[in-house]
Amino acid sequence: MAENLDRRLKGSESIALVVRGPRQPVTKPLKSVRQVVSVQAKSDGRPGSGEVQAFTVETEMGADIREAPASVVVNAGFGLLELRPAHLSLEEIFLQLTTSDSASESDAEAAA
Repeated sequence: MAENLDRRLKGSESIALVVRGPRQPVTKPLKSVRQVVSVQAKSDGRPGSGEVQAFTVETEMGADIREAPASVVVNAGFGLLELRPAHLSLEEIFLQLTTSDSASESDAEAAA
């Protein structure tokens, strides 16, 4: 149930990757994958990890493209350390629900 709520809130699927390689050169091939909507990068936060980056790849709804990002990362010469489905945390779900409810109420009040 939480997984379905996660998909409905985001309107897309998400894949989390951890890659050994510089951010920009890894981001570019990930963005070129068919059905990828966006790529967000951040340091993985591990001390001494150097060039290890964590990425969240958003894809079109219903698209299971896990093989393609793995392939482009490895073929570009980077180390694929992790690939898994990414899900919103309960806090992120709560914020999206309350933010969209507040925005809807504001729109309704402005129209009245």
